[in-house]
Parts: sequence; structure tokens; C-alpha cells
Amino acid sequence: MSLSDSYDKVVMTYFAGVTALPFEYKGKVYAPKPLRVSPAFFHEYTCKLGCAGCCPRFSLDYLPEEERPDYPHQERTVRINGRDVVLYSKLQSPKPERRFCDNVNLETGACMVHGKQPFSCDFETLRFTHFADHSWLGTRPYGRGWNMMRVDGQRGAMCEFPKTATLEALAEAERKLMRLQRWAHAAGLLTYIPAVLRWCHDGPHPVGAEFFSTPSGLTLTRKVKQ
Repeated sequence: MSLSDSYDKVVMTYFAGVTALPFEYKGKVYAPKPLRVSPAFFHEYTCKLGCAGCCPRFSLDYLPEEERPDYPHQERTVRINGRDVVLYSKLQSPKPERRFCDNVNLETGACMVHGKQPFSCDFETLRFTHFADHSWLGTRPYGRGWNMMRVDGQRGAMCEFPKTATLEALAEAERKLMRLQRWAHAAGLLTYIPAVLRWCHDGPHPVGAEFFSTPSGLTLTRKVKQ
């Protein structure tokens, strides 16, 4: 990830994909767009030891009420849409001698705070893609995963995506989406997330069943490809 402040990623990538009303952040206005949720939203993935390709040094952020690791965190305030949001963060500056997050075990590539990971880490590998006329949400590999540096010094993310929809993957996707909703609520934003969660609750859906949510009335449609 190129953004050292993870909240920038949360706003510009996540909030921008689910907002139902315009909002402003750092001088830019983000307008609602239709959201397409692919059945790939329910696909399994496996994070492999020996990798940590997606774990460079960026801020590790938590809302005040979230459980977090017991190392010191800095309280900071970010401003979005005229509203102050309090975060507890571990701010990781670049280090030439260590390219990976402080929470990565450099021998195994494992996350040493798994289960208490910050939101920007937790939400992966649910991924948004933003197009001119809509946004897309699903589970998919990293676009430049082939170029990610691993802890073993080689390149290429090792995560696996078998494209299998399971109830376990559905439950995990719903958990992550509810955490995104809490973060959006803390920022005072109205989102499509409740409608997406209702759709998820009826899943997993078959290949070709796509969810659409639009700015006008949060309407939703299921499209089945023949």
C-alpha cells in the first residue's frame, strides 16, 4: 500500500465505495455512485505463512472502543466532512532497515496481533474497484501481487483464492462489513452497507447473482447472467 496513513485508504477507497451521500475529506468531495457487489464477495481465501507481502509500514488505526494490542498507541484526531474522528494509532515511519510492519514476525511472516489487527488490515481481501460510473466490491487477489516483496526476500504474494463460496467466508465478510459500518458511523456517514448486509444474509449467492445499490433510495436489484 502506498498510503502511509491508513485512514486515507479507509476514506478514499472504502468510504468512497459505500457512501450514500456526498462527503468531503482533505478538500475533495466524494459523490455517491452505484455499488456492485459480486458473488466473489463470499469467496474463500488463504493467507500463507512466509509471505507478509501486504504488510509494509503504515499507520495501525483503531476506534477508541475497539480492542487493540497492548503496546502504546497515540491518540489523534482526523477531520472528515466537518467532523472530528478520534483514532488510536501506531504511526510507523519508513525504516530502510525494516520494510515490514512492526507486527510481522520476520522469520515466519505471521501477524503477531492477528485477532486484534487494525481495520485497514482486517478488511483485506475484500477489495473495492472504482470506475467512472460505479464501484465494485468483491474478494480478489492484489492487482500487483506478483510484485509484492515477501519476508523470504522473493516477490509474489502467496495468498490463495480458490473461488469457493462458503458459509464461513460469508460470515467473515459480514463481520468485516459491519466493522466498516462502525467506522463510517464514527465519521457521520450514511452508507449502502445495511442494504448490502441484508443481501449478504441471504447468501452465498450463485455465480451471476449481482447486487446493485444506487444513490436514489438505496434500491437494489439482483441480476442473473444467463
